[in-house]
This record gives sequence, C-alpha cells and structure tokens, in this order.
Amino acid sequence: MDILKLIKNQVDEALKVDNSLIGLNSVLTHIERGEFLLNRAVETEDEHLYTDVIYRTNHSYEGILKEAFEILTTSKAGSKTPYDIENYFLNHSILNERVIELLKNYRQEWRNPSTHDYNLFFTYNEAFLAIMSISSFVHVFMNQIVEKLYYEKEKEAIKSELTKIKKGIENDYDKLAFIDKVKSIFIAYAKRNVSKSMEELRVSRFETEILGSLTGYIESLDRKIKVDAEPIIKTENRRLHPDLILELSKEKLLVELKITRRERPFMMNKQIFEDQLLSYLIHTQINQGILFILPNEMIETDEYEIETKELNVGKDKIKIMVIYLKRESN
Repeated sequence: MDILKLIKNQVDEALKVDNSLIGLNSVLTHIERGEFLLNRAVETEDEHLYTDVIYRTNHSYEGILKEAFEILTTSKAGSKTPYDIENYFLNHSILNERVIELLKNYRQEWRNPSTHDYNLFFTYNEAFLAIMSISSFVHVFMNQIVEKLYYEKEKEAIKSELTKIKKGIENDYDKLAFIDKVKSIFIAYAKRNVSKSMEELRVSRFETEILGSLTGYIESLDRKIKVDAEPIIKTENRRLHPDLILELSKEKLLVELKITRRERPFMMNKQIFEDQLLSYLIHTQINQGILFILPNEMIETDEYEIETKELNVGKDKIKIMVIYLKRESN
C-alpha cells in the first residue's frame, strides 16, 4: 500500500471541490520531504537528519490541523496556535473517534517532545514511526475532510433541484414506513447526475465522498430525519463502525454503504455485506437496516433491485433491505 499516493488522491479530490485549499498540498509535501530525509540519513549515515524528519512531520501535523479547522468549523484559523486548535477539537464534538485517537498519539509521542526539548535527538526507528504515524493521521483526517466537503457540496448543489427531486420520489412519501422513506431517498440519490454529459458522469472513488454527499442529500430532502454519520458502537470485545444511523420520531435505521466497480459486478459478494449489516443490527439492537450498494459511476437511467428480508434473531425480528444496481441482461 502506497499511503502517500492515497493521501495525494484525497488532496486532489478536496481541491476539485474547493481549489482554494492549496495548503493541503503543503501537508503532503512535508511528509514526502520527511521520507526523503529519512532515506538520506540512512544513505549518508547522518543521524542528525532523523531529528529533521520529526520537524517535517510536525509541520505536516500543524498544517493538517489548521486546514481541517477552517474546513470543519468554517472559521478562519487566524492566529490560533496548534495547541489552541487541538483543544478546540478535543473539547467539541467535531472529530470522529479514530481521528481523535491518532491526534492524541502523534501529539504525545512526537510533537510535544520535539517542541519542548531542544536537546532531544531522534533515532531511525523513531523517525520511521513518526512518518508512519503522521501518514496514518493525515489519511484518516482527510477522510473526514473530504466527507465534509462533499456534504457541503451536495447541500449547495441540491438547492436548485430540491422541488424537482421531491416530485420524483414516491407520491405517498409522507405515508410510507421509515425504511421505505429512506429507500425512496436512496433511489433518487443513485439516479441523480451532476450533468447529463457522459464526460461529466458522477464518478466517485472514495466511499467518504459518497457518505458525505449522501448525508447532505438525506438532510436536504427530509429535515425530520436525524443523521449520525460513522458512529462508534462499543461492545464488550470490539468497536463497530457502521456508516449511518438514521432516526425519525425515535425510530432508528442502520445503513451500511458499499461502493463496487461498475464494470465488475460479479466481484460483489453481497452475502458478506449482508452478514456485516446483520452483525451491526444485532449489536446495536436496531431492528431494521439497509445495505446500499452503489456502483462507482452512477447514471440517471440506472435501475435498482430491491430485496427485503425479515429474520428471526432470538426473540427479535430484524428487517433488512438490500438496494443494488440491476445487472444488464446479456
């Protein structure tokens, strides 16, 4: 896995949405230079360069904090210090739990020691781990940033189409059961294009893009539905990360989103996805869920299959709905 390539792809996606976010390029550059210095230290046997690696990863850390603050809070960072931004993030419910853990780890292990002790020198192992740590932090943080950007983009894009889209969903929407309301919204989302032009098809490479825009879409079409994106569900043995938990009038619905390659539908293992959704439903004690399987390219003329199952799990009944692209007949 080339994590720098993944981060570069994420930065490119962010810049497509907002080309003013050029500071994200600097975040990536500092990691790249850190790797260069690490290799250079090994080649020249210059151990002082290991400390320079840490300084580069620190710059990347501080850069991603500032960029994320401005994107996630829609406020200017101005003269705020990294410490100010850290505390703001940690004291407000903005970051998801995975980002918080990585933030605390990098701050404790690398940024604080190198900032407060000018006599400190780092070894190869420490420099290597610092690069791995900052790369993981930036990659996971970029997931949340890209998700937020696409959320805002979707909410803005849908404003002019909202009346038309609402007419396109089922006429008796208000009378539908919660799960059928969500199904109706999902089908409308899947069949909507940014453009009619084949050159501008809605192409999405990251699940975070879809998750962000889908969240914005749901909230725009039905403001009564509360959306909890990527909640952390703690169990005795592990933590679960479902994509969405929706709530309407105290009724809950869990959604698992999957993106598959349009040209290779035969590679999709629907049963594994269903088993994952069922596991989440059992652990959360939510009795209904939707598995929403989207192609990485969505076209307005696509047709979707709807499968519904009712399962008896102990004394409980669980309803699962699966929405996926209908395969073209040969």
